[in-house]
Amino acid sequence: ITLNWSNVESGQVFITVIKRNHKPYEGSIEILSDLGSAVSVLPQAYEIISGQNQNINFAIKNYGDVVAEDISINLSSDYDHISILNNAFDIGNVNVEEVVEIIVPVYVHTTGFHLDDVTLQFNINDKNGNNWTSNLFLDLIGPNLELLDYNGDIFPGSSTYLDLEFKNSGNLNLRNYSIDLLPSLDFYDLNSSSFNISELLIDQKISLNEFNVTFDANIINGAIIPLEVLFTGSDGFSRKQVINLTIGEVREGDPLGPDAYGYYIYDNGDVDYSLAPQYDWIEIADGLGEQLNLVDYGDGNYAGSYTYSSELIDLPFTFTFYGIDYDQIVVNTNGWISFGDFIMYSFRNYPIPGAGGPSPMVAAFWDDLRTGSGGYVHYYSTDDKVVIQWDDMRTYDGGSRETFQIILYNKEFLSPTITGDSELKIQYQEFNNTSDGYYPNGDTPTHGCYSTVGIENHLGDIGLGYTFNNQYPDAAPRLVDGSALWVTTGKMPRVSLSIENVDLVNGLLDIFIDNQEDVAGFQFEILGVDVLEASGGLSSNNDFLVSTSDSSVLGFSISGTTIPAGSGLLTEVSFTNFQGDEICFGTDPVNNVVSNVFGNILETTWGACFESSFMLGDLNGDGLLDILDLVTLASLILDNGFNPIGDMNQDGHLDVLDIVNLINMILD
Repeated sequence: ITLNWSNVESGQVFITVIKRNHKPYEGSIEILSDLGSAVSVLPQAYEIISGQNQNINFAIKNYGDVVAEDISINLSSDYDHISILNNAFDIGNVNVEEVVEIIVPVYVHTTGFHLDDVTLQFNINDKNGNNWTSNLFLDLIGPNLELLDYNGDIFPGSSTYLDLEFKNSGNLNLRNYSIDLLPSLDFYDLNSSSFNISELLIDQKISLNEFNVTFDANIINGAIIPLEVLFTGSDGFSRKQVINLTIGEVREGDPLGPDAYGYYIYDNGDVDYSLAPQYDWIEIADGLGEQLNLVDYGDGNYAGSYTYSSELIDLPFTFTFYGIDYDQIVVNTNGWISFGDFIMYSFRNYPIPGAGGPSPMVAAFWDDLRTGSGGYVHYYSTDDKVVIQWDDMRTYDGGSRETFQIILYNKEFLSPTITGDSELKIQYQEFNNTSDGYYPNGDTPTHGCYSTVGIENHLGDIGLGYTFNNQYPDAAPRLVDGSALWVTTGKMPRVSLSIENVDLVNGLLDIFIDNQEDVAGFQFEILGVDVLEASGGLSSNNDFLVSTSDSSVLGFSISGTTIPAGSGLLTEVSFTNFQGDEICFGTDPVNNVVSNVFGNILETTWGACFESSFMLGDLNGDGLLDILDLVTLASLILDNGFNPIGDMNQDGHLDVLDIVNLINMILD
């Protein structure tokens, strides 16, 4: 916020800043005595034009009551698309009420867009050490490339020509521009990425469909990803613009999110994702945990102070939430916790994120809840987790029973998240969302809106609302008894597995591992072959017990050893019955898991499939079909062996029919 005065007066200015759905800010500014010199830039309207050199005439004035001596001015701007060609001026003395004009030469880049915020900052000094700062706002006449729409087959794993529709919504024609998509390490690959515009008139539209993009298959359905576009003008100056693309369509089986910070909420129905939680109730109200001394009679009635419904608790570990480290939480009877200490307590629930209620917040079941009649709040902590359980609480409106818990995890015991934030889990043993309220005409109402579930940051402007007023987003299935939610910003890949050195003739392949932390166990499927056994490598070196089924490999240690962080051959797998297409890891997150020493899942990158390029019948792999292949096939048949390359009729057996087919192919 910038405040401008037409003159300078001393005194204290009280300021209240308000914005819809935001908490008000109150403050004050102390303006010192106006005695002495006081130099400032005269406020005027100024225009600059994109792509032009021009001189701007400014004026300064001494509003004080003494001469301002040896005035010097330095100009700067945070705006990237203007060059100040001369930014230093020595003015000399400026008398009382005197106005001095200065001419500032500037060049406005062709990438200066209409409606950009352009500010020049004047840093004014005199010989007595006085310093004044003035900001001037400039109106920019220029083009403005506005994205109207985008189209294409935009789904996880898709390759498509992306159609971007732009409009020049500025007040100057656009000429000789190039538009390039910038590469992304995380979300997409570019196959073609550049387009040139010779001219785009004011209000004219253009559709660009030359951008061939392949999206990463691991993007979550409904996720919004940044697509960076580089605009370059005829003078060689450039500007970046981010286009937010929605990838795929949100399904109930997808996580909710992300919010602007990067948080997701996974539920136990998101079975296609490795981060989907399992309901695993930790009972602490039977004596394991401590009953907190909280009293709440509902509807804002407390036993004494309203603060009796909350308790400030020191955490046994640092919990990072929206990038801020906390060592304390506030636990409230009304189904929420907040981080740090604060003075706002709220039993009435509101949508989140938003200005209502405390911030930051985790709302497990934010509603008007009552203690008593067996309903209390309990707390339990260990080095690796903190559990807060609202046990058998009653809603004020209707008296339904609610039992749920929040579990905060020590991130030192888990794989790192993408942002470095901590993770938490919410579980519901008994969920009855019944607070619909009572709103009589002329009588005292009872607050309703059912419950609020979700998270928000310390400013209350970023977060995820899972439900409010019994309404749920598309990705959020309705909560019931036995529901579980996992709140995370996603995991950094800690392990990479790959299929290497596939030998189809001898039925062998290697599984290589690259792990950034110790591995205590693994389980994965191998599809496209029948697995016979697995042995050797780091698994054997570290005393792992490795067993196999027809389609999977499982390894762990019964002596407590681990595979240390590093890379190398995990195990060698022998197989038979190659199906002639490809060999791949499985995709079911239940059957494809790598774990750390705490039994927690390590985020794993599963390598690409092995794709066979063999020629049927070419048993010696020399690229030719000849007598050598016939001899090899006959030997396999006599030894009761099998190689899918020799199975000419693809019946799963090697016999004389395969020899006949191979002879015919050689003769042809």
